[in-house]
Parts: sequence; structure tokens; C-alpha cells
Amino acid sequence: MPYDKPFKTYDEQHQKLVSDYKITSIDKDFEIEILKTFSYYNIINGYKEIFMYNNVFKNGTTILDIIELSIHEKYFLTVLFKYSTYVEEFFKVKLAYSVSKNNTEDHLEYLKTKYYLIPKKRRAKFKSTINKIKESFNTKDQPTRHYIDNHNHIPPWILFKNVYFNNAIDLFSFLKPSMEKEILDDYSLFTNLNVILDLKSKNFKKMLTIVRKFRNKIAHNSKVFNYRVDPNDEIVHHEIQGILPAYFLSFKDINNGIGRTDLFAMVFSIIVLLDNKFLRNLFLQELKIAITNIKQVKYGDTYLSVANFPLDIEDRIDSMINLFKIN
Repeated sequence: MPYDKPFKTYDEQHQKLVSDYKITSIDKDFEIEILKTFSYYNIINGYKEIFMYNNVFKNGTTILDIIELSIHEKYFLTVLFKYSTYVEEFFKVKLAYSVSKNNTEDHLEYLKTKYYLIPKKRRAKFKSTINKIKESFNTKDQPTRHYIDNHNHIPPWILFKNVYFNNAIDLFSFLKPSMEKEILDDYSLFTNLNVILDLKSKNFKKMLTIVRKFRNKIAHNSKVFNYRVDPNDEIVHHEIQGILPAYFLSFKDINNGIGRTDLFAMVFSIIVLLDNKFLRNLFLQELKIAITNIKQVKYGDTYLSVANFPLDIEDRIDSMINLFKIN
């Protein structure tokens, strides 16, 4: 049986790029070296929204053009990934603090139903969440393993280090309002927001989820710039109006679909949830460097447009750097 996607040697891959996809070849030997290290599939499909039109490469596009964008994108996504880990860490620290303070430090106790608000229609979800968290009781990973072997309990600030991000977010969704408020009040941009708790909490969970989902895409080397989260995870910006200034994300932007389910929504969420002045400022500075690098390569502006970033993103980041500057 003939395969519709047969194996091709590097020479055959190069020939197909030139003859079928009309890529411009400048140095065949160098381009074949690139094919030996970068995925042929990624060259064709990874950036087709940026470099291709009617299934052929735009006139004058070279393999090096694609690889240059790929390299700068890798740095950009690395910045987002790095600071998303701080978002997760900060959240888990605050969650563990509240659970310990209001419930107990005993792992056999603080996951019991009596400590949580469980609507009837979400009982199965709560049970599933708790069972997934309890899987960490048998982990071989540190530091939980050390506490299992050497101590008489596993406090939340230890256990949550080995709990998946999504399970920690789900646990938050079952907290009693007083505990939700306590955690949200520990985020400076939320505590200063004159909005009812339900709307704060709902959008807080959406931001955490957006950061988590994009972070997972980045971690698995998936295509990110045109990815959008599920509409159920969309930030409802009018419910948290003023959490960030309108010059960073305006309602005109939002009405045009910017910052709702896209990569820019991840950036928005990281800024809000990265509740440390030094790290927030550092993130913005590294983000600007990454975006400036992308804009300097061929079709870099197109990449940012497909990713749904506003055209004046560098100016907006400068304004945020000034807003959150360290005196």
C-alpha cells in the first residue's frame, strides 16, 4: 500500500520545499543542515499563517527567515513560561497559607468535605479533585516524599508543591467565600478593585487557567501564537474593569477580540497574578526585549498580529514598566 506521507531524505525534503512550496533556496548545504536539526513539519506547518499564501511560501521567503523567527519566538515563549511558574508558585503559597490557617496542617484532615463549599451539582468534581490531590500522598517526588517518610503529617505548603496546577485551581473553586476573599486580598491588584467577590473570584480562576493552558502548550512545544483557550475560560474584562489601565488593554481592544482568549490574555494575566513588584517589572522588561526581537525579523509584525497583540505593544509595555517601576 503506498503511503500518502512517505519517508523523504533530507535532499528530497529540500527539493519538495523548493519545487512544491516555492521556498527560496540560497545555500542548499546550509539549508539541509537546518533540516537535520529543525523539524521539516515545523518549517511547513509551524508558521504557515505567517510565511505562506495559498499553500506556497511568500515570494523571497528562505528557510533562514523561518528559523530566525523560530529562534526569537523560542526566547519569547521561554519568558512567558518562566514567569508562569512564578504565577503558579505564588498562588500555591497563598492557597496553602489559607488552608493551613483556616483548616489545619494535617493532610488527613484539611481535604475533608466539611472545610469546603460543595454545590450538589459539583459533588463529583470535588471528589475527583480531592482524589487527584491525594495521589500525591504516594509520590516519590520531593519534598512530599521526605515528609511522608520522616514526619507525622504533610502540611499544605509541602503537599501543594507536588499537586498539579489544575488541581490546585480546582481546589480553590471549592473554598468558602471567606477563604477566597483572604487569598484575593493578598493580590494587590485584586484587593484594590472595587468589585464584588464573585466576579473577582471568577476572573481570577479564568486568569490562572489561561496561564496554565498556555504554559502547557509551551512546555509541549506546541503551536502557541494562534492558539485560543475555550470561550468558557475567557476573561470577562468588564467585570474587573480597572484592574489594569485602559492604555494597556482598552475596551476597543476587547471588542476587537484582543486579550480575551489569546496569548495576549496570558500576558495580561501574568502581569496581574505576578504579585511581586520586582518580578513584575523584570517580566515586562524581558517581554519587551523578546517582542522587539520578533519585530526585527521578516514578518515578525505578522506573527504578533496573528498572536493578537496590539500594534503598539512596545509602547504599552513601556507604560506598564513606568507604572510598576521600583522606586
